[in-house]
Amino acid sequence: MLQSSLRTLARRSVSSQITRSLSATVSRSSDPWPLPHTPEHLASTATNSDIPPPTPLPRPNEPVDQLRARLVYQSRKRGTLESDLLLSTFARDSLTTMSETELKEYDKLLDEPDWDIYYWCTGERAPPARWANTELLERLRLHAKNEGRVIRRMPALAFQPPIFSPDPVPAPASYEEPESVQASPSPKSHPKTRFYPHLPLQQSMSQPAPSSSTTSSASNDSSWKSGLRPPPKDLRPQTEDVTATKGLEFEDMTLRRELLMGIFEAGFEKPSPIQEEAIPIALTKRDVLARAKNGTGKTAAFVIPTLQQVDVNKPKIQALLLVPTRELALQTSQVCKTLGKHMGIQVMVTTGGTTLKDDILRLSESVHVLVGTPGRILDLAGKGVADLSECPVFVMDEADKLLSAEFAPVMEQLLSFLPGDRQVMLFSATFPMIVKDFKDKHMRSPYEINLMDELTLRGVTQYYAYVEERQKVHCLNTLFSKLQINQSIIFCNSTQRVELLAKKVTELGYSCFYSHAKMLQSHRNRVFHDFRNGVSRNLVCSDLLTRGIDIQAVNVVINFDFPKNSETYLHRIGRSGRFGHLGLAINLVTYEDRFNLYKIEQELGTEIQPIPQTIDRGLYVAPNAPEDQHQKPQPQQQQQQQQQRQPAPTAIPAPVPRPSSSSTNRSPHPAPRFLNNLSISPSPSLSSPSTMARFP
Repeated sequence: MLQSSLRTLARRSVSSQITRSLSATVSRSSDPWPLPHTPEHLASTATNSDIPPPTPLPRPNEPVDQLRARLVYQSRKRGTLESDLLLSTFARDSLTTMSETELKEYDKLLDEPDWDIYYWCTGERAPPARWANTELLERLRLHAKNEGRVIRRMPALAFQPPIFSPDPVPAPASYEEPESVQASPSPKSHPKTRFYPHLPLQQSMSQPAPSSSTTSSASNDSSWKSGLRPPPKDLRPQTEDVTATKGLEFEDMTLRRELLMGIFEAGFEKPSPIQEEAIPIALTKRDVLARAKNGTGKTAAFVIPTLQQVDVNKPKIQALLLVPTRELALQTSQVCKTLGKHMGIQVMVTTGGTTLKDDILRLSESVHVLVGTPGRILDLAGKGVADLSECPVFVMDEADKLLSAEFAPVMEQLLSFLPGDRQVMLFSATFPMIVKDFKDKHMRSPYEINLMDELTLRGVTQYYAYVEERQKVHCLNTLFSKLQINQSIIFCNSTQRVELLAKKVTELGYSCFYSHAKMLQSHRNRVFHDFRNGVSRNLVCSDLLTRGIDIQAVNVVINFDFPKNSETYLHRIGRSGRFGHLGLAINLVTYEDRFNLYKIEQELGTEIQPIPQTIDRGLYVAPNAPEDQHQKPQPQQQQQQQQQRQPAPTAIPAPVPRPSSSSTNRSPHPAPRFLNNLSISPSPSLSSPSTMARFP
């Protein structure tokens, strides 16, 4: 009887623990993304009707059956995002009964951005005048309503719908419309809810639009430039990391005119130092081993020569681009499509987390450039679906990660599917000794490029704040209120801490997403897409997004958990200050982190300064930016936040105690040190026992 009672009590205890754990997770309503019905929202979306029509793509004069088959294929091959599901299910149900006129109208609709179509159909944004009262959009709206259980089932990623963020990110004041745009009577090109309307392609090598000083062409006829539509200039200043060039122009590299058109329409003006060094060598089909800082244009340095060598008339995979993460694969494929949009090159991206069936169907047709992660590429090559026997170009971005012990066995197997006379190009910001072993074994006298005169970016200012673990959330809240943040990325060392911190940031009233490796791929894609478009101001993530991810709007990186090694630290802070722009990196350092801080400073050859009383806006905000507009908590949470605030103790700012060679013992009870300039005081910590589990 006693044993039976003990078992019953144990079961009840476990059940109560599970219940408390579930209640501490993200609260989800029956519909986490409800459709808005308030007049305020409808009024706020009125500006979406001002979006100009996209540039129409050339359409072949094809029969009706061929047109219908092409539209069905284009609608179904997109992916697993909600916008893709809308078009895919609509194609399944409706395209077979459409007339030729309706099919051509649907073909024009596919030129619009996927998410714009989605928001028009779900009512979250008002459609532009050209689609406002069309029968096609009404059919799509009805379809979205009928298929709502599939399409509307989105993850509650940020604990609130990001479309209704109470504090939309403003565009920087340094952006000025060109005279041709200002004089035009046409309305603005994008709604106010979009961040950085002047940078539709936000990538690691985004540059100002071509100016009159760079209109010289390799040929005598330069009239082809008059028909281009480059984005408006980005007038923010840039550092010598991207401006210290030798004066080489893109027209001097003997590139195809179609490729030059894509380069200039993407907003390029002049090549960066890594592009200036790598592109001419890569065009000679010589192996390249290139090392350059984060955010200096490495992606374009291998994409441009890769596209130049592709023969469109040859229906074979002619270039394989390998990257370590799925988000980076999506970003790289988008860069390839943008730069090669006038060349007719077919680019395919394949990663884990998606169905293998879709990849097999897409590879049954012509694919010239294949972008993906090693595991999925090896799977397709091993099954004989992806034929790499005639693939002359092999590129590894973030090569140090791809050659680590995690990917080493996969890489060795994958190389066996490539031809022996392949061209190999390796790009990264850090090259450990394992790269030398790969170079000696698989590369033929590579041309080595090293532009790392210093490891850290010149435009990124680094500070640390010495706090206790229980004060980190309050310190983060203080930073939010004192800094002028365009967008920020906050790094944690574990997936559990990512979710808990994102929940706490949202409770404080700030718009926030989170992302980590244990999320579904469709959820990660949605977070990456929306954060990149400025829907939310803050992103809490693990080291999943430390490599290669380029979001031009990010000007502040916060290491909520200090990294364990210098390589991770270097890639984290490289998410700000992209392409020579200004950025700020703030590290929350505890007493236990002081050894890692000292070690990273020694390995990187840099000094991380204590955070000052006031941080000069000129260090991380472009000149002529608007006045400081801090993130504002939601009105319903302001009162709760005021109750949590307590007066700060008077204290003197103290630097982190540096470990010495003669004294490495840690004090069991370190003296508390606070930063009075940040007004840090004891406050509810991230691990509040009443709402969530304590950190391990």
